[in-house]
Amino acid sequence: MSGQSIFDKVKGKFVISILLIGGIWLGLIFYLGLKKQNQLKEEQFILERKKSDLISRNLEIEEQLRRLQDEAYLEKEARKKFNYQREGEQLVIFVEPSTSSTASLAAIEDGVFTKLKNWIKLLFD
Repeated sequence: MSGQSIFDKVKGKFVISILLIGGIWLGLIFYLGLKKQNQLKEEQFILERKKSDLISRNLEIEEQLRRLQDEAYLEKEARKKFNYQREGEQLVIFVEPSTSSTASLAAIEDGVFTKLKNWIKLLFD
């Protein structure tokens, strides 16, 4: 009997070891599966966002195409960009003074007044 009990003990430990290794293996496979599932969900989210961006970009391009097929829009853009005018119309362009030209004017005036003051000093001193 003692021979059987040793065999039974070894057999029991072997079975427990196999079950433990199998459990660890199944746990590892389950963990890797969950990790892969999370990666795929993240990739799906990114792709759906790209899809949404592309759909909105497509709508913008379709709207631009629709405008470019409209004669009134094309005429308006030609008038604005190329100073286009119809026969019999007179083109008037309003130009706003830039801040740099205003600064240059102030510098010129300052230089004129400085020269005038120097000239007066020379005459009366």
